Amino acid sequence: MTDAISTRMLRRFLRQYTIHYPDLNSVDEICAFDDRILERTANVDSTLLTRRLVINNQIMRLLRKKSTSELAGYYLLYPINRECEMLIEDGRILKSSQITDDLICSGGARAASLYLSMVYGVDRISQGFLIHLLYKDIREIIRKNPDMRSLFVRPVTPAGFRAVEKHEFKKFREDSGIFRRLISL
Repeated sequence: MTDAISTRMLRRFLRQYTIHYPDLNSVDEICAFDDRILERTANVDSTLLTRRLVINNQIMRLLRKKSTSELAGYYLLYPINRECEMLIEDGRILKSSQITDDLICSGGARAASLYLSMVYGVDRISQGFLIHLLYKDIREIIRKNPDMRSLFVRPVTPAGFRAVEKHEFKKFREDSGIFRRLISL
């Protein structure tokens, strides 16, 4: 999985945005962001997000505009254990809201796979920077978890389907809507 952007573009991103992990105080802001896109698209509400952030506060990256501190986007990426991986493979987990708390790896635990739940930016520039951050973070997670096997995603938007196709994900179960890409550095 490669993401090559120019140094000029990276400098532009860094001039415009700050990047951070959320804290529990930002949950309501995240859930209200852009007409509740997180709840509508990923079926994640403030209660669920709070529980998941307590388990692992690095499941989400936030992007903020430097000029206003307004939220400009985020991604939600779950490190999952082997049991969750098997439930996805068996077709018993079809979307991220079905992943129970015990299937998400805590910050220090070894993950068997990753489940990308959502990437959302308010415009093309924020989307581009989020994709860059996501690739960077996935590579770092893989480096720390060399036995990790798969990256799962369930696209729900036309842009999501284009990204899945572009990055050579394969639909491995016709009945699930979930795509997989085998992981490699």
